[in-house]
Amino acid sequence: MDKMEDLPPQRRAEILAARLERSQRALSDAEDALESRMKQLFRANQDLSLRESELARKLEIESTLLLGALSTIGMATVYGERERGFTLSEGANAILGLPDGEAATVERLVAALHPLDRDRIVREGRRFFSEKAAGVPHVYEHRIIRYGDGETRWLSWSITREESREGRPAYLLATVRDITEERQNKRQVRALQLRAERRVAELASLQSELAAAKERVEDTLSARNRFISEMAHAIRTPLAALTGGLELLQAKVRDDAPAGPHHCAQRLRPAGRTRFTPDRASRQRGRNPLAELSRNSRVANAFHRNRHSRSAQGAARRGHGKQSLCR
Repeated sequence: MDKMEDLPPQRRAEILAARLERSQRALSDAEDALESRMKQLFRANQDLSLRESELARKLEIESTLLLGALSTIGMATVYGERERGFTLSEGANAILGLPDGEAATVERLVAALHPLDRDRIVREGRRFFSEKAAGVPHVYEHRIIRYGDGETRWLSWSITREESREGRPAYLLATVRDITEERQNKRQVRALQLRAERRVAELASLQSELAAAKERVEDTLSARNRFISEMAHAIRTPLAALTGGLELLQAKVRDDAPAGPHHCAQRLRPAGRTRFTPDRASRQRGRNPLAELSRNSRVANAFHRNRHSRSAQGAARRGHGKQSLCR
């Protein structure tokens, strides 16, 4: 390949012009691609801004709901040491139904225990201090009778006992909350679940019954169609023979008596060409195809007997047989 310096000036100018044109075209394509990419980034930035504002709005709503739930959850804490006794937070007043300004104590809490749960809770308390492992939360549930309105409420306790170590005395930390509405909701949800399970079982039973009924109906329809097809085949064959006989009768007697036999054949021919189908059989209710076939067979037999009679007795008797056949 020749070097650029060895080429004539005109050729070098053409090569440089082609290179410049390719460079300009590549630069234009790069600018277009860069502009398209910038537009995509701008739209993505707008979408991210919208999503960020939407997430911030949802977070604010959820935070508001969480703060409202925490303010109405009805929770209290208990802290106790052997030398100092037990201290209950202010939330215990609302749980026990005590008026404002009256301090909640462990004695008031024990006195509010429901009679049906009092002995059990006392036994569990003794076991908690004597047998339960320290440092592990233990959960207890019981009922109380509120002081203010005498309403029965359910409480849930989570109690942890810590041993003394490094000069710190042993202490007890507990949280208590009102779970009356939660228990009611759980009972309602369980009742709905049981009702839904029963409904699903009923629907499954109905589905199986419908499937069995559908299978029986399909078997019945299949047997009916098979019976109709067999009957149609059994009836169509003699009718075809009868039609052929009627056509032969029409051909034989066309030149004989003026109107009688010819008119009889014209009346019987459409009946012989009629096909027996399930639709036609369903439209012709009250009619017995076997009886009609029997009548058509008797007509065909009469035709054959009369034909032999005409051959034996002559033209005069043959005309008389045609008139009796028409009748």
